[in-house]
Amino acid sequence: GKPKRIRRSKESWLSSIRVIHESYTNSTECSGVLGHIGHSLAFYAAIEAQVIGNRCVSVVGRSPTEQAQQFINNAVDVIYATPTQMRLLAKAETVFENLRLVFVGGGRLDPETRAQVQNLAPYAQVLQFYGAAETSFITLAEPHNDTASVGVAFPHVDIDIRNINRDGIGDVWVRSPYLFSGYASGQSADTKWDDDWLTIGELGKLDASGQLFLSGRKSRVFNAADKTIYPTPSA
Repeated sequence: GKPKRIRRSKESWLSSIRVIHESYTNSTECSGVLGHIGHSLAFYAAIEAQVIGNRCVSVVGRSPTEQAQQFINNAVDVIYATPTQMRLLAKAETVFENLRLVFVGGGRLDPETRAQVQNLAPYAQVLQFYGAAETSFITLAEPHNDTASVGVAFPHVDIDIRNINRDGIGDVWVRSPYLFSGYASGQSADTKWDDDWLTIGELGKLDASGQLFLSGRKSRVFNAADKTIYPTPSA
């Protein structure tokens, strides 16, 4: 579809940056970015680095070997990336001994990719988060969480599953201080507000420990032979 531009308040950015910095990046010095700054994940990493006073190195458009060398030369100790970007970086066959944190978003971190990341960065904590440009952080998954889930609610995020069906799956609604203010251009029919609550059209369920399991976009679900089919699980 066409690109969407969103509006976010300064405080919505700062609120999430404070949480990440206090809990994870307070001892880091240089962030590494593999994606284009026009994408929300890379943009967040660059803004966070600026706010907390860290350096930020972007290696967009370079080969995996060149990216790895740039990260090593600049002593990058925290990376924000998608699973695909990390799989490509793994082709450099380099060990990043300086890396202490790897934040993975924009897709499900499957066990094989997690193993590749851990081989790349044997001393790093690997964290997966789920969210969207409209919501920012929704959940955060640590290694002890179920690998089929996207983790538990990010600090100060409330998750509500509504219109639950016979499979225990329903609409994922979130409430947090990180939500966007609205679209500056473009729109999504899946995005809806209910007072302070927002949904972007994702389906999922929560288990007893609060872990969120996603089933895909509501607009892509269909029925076949009296069964509900969820063709595009996401993270």
